[in-house]
Amino acid sequence: MQLENVDLNLLKALEILLDERHLGRAAARSHLSQSAMSATLTRLRATFDDELLVRTAHGYELTLRARTVRHELALLMPRLRTLVRGDEFVPESSTDVVRIHCTDYMTRVLGAVLLGHVFGQAPAVSGSGRRTRSSRTPRRSRSP
Repeated sequence: MQLENVDLNLLKALEILLDERHLGRAAARSHLSQSAMSATLTRLRATFDDELLVRTAHGYELTLRARTVRHELALLMPRLRTLVRGDEFVPESSTDVVRIHCTDYMTRVLGAVLLGHVFGQAPAVSGSGRRTRSSRTPRRSRSP
């Protein structure tokens, strides 16, 4: 079957079905009726030309093809979510480099507070700084 003929909306339902191995629980997680999930499974079986889930005395079991598909979906779905949603910044796990360019005055005024906040939220982030000159840097006035 060609990718162009596959309903990619079924991938999320497939991921849930293979994870739950139960039509009722998969339907509930997908916010579908059990009959709608059953119809989805029928479409997935036709798409993959495989039973995917086989009823046994102990519930549903995954076929060999379903186990392979489940493994591939575990790799593919997070990447698709990132593609659609975009990169999400997670400060706690970020290892980015923060570069701060400011004047001496701004470093004195904001430096400790700003860096304390950044490193408190993102402990694995590293930082570098660079002093810049500014004609707007306030100068201390001299008393006569």
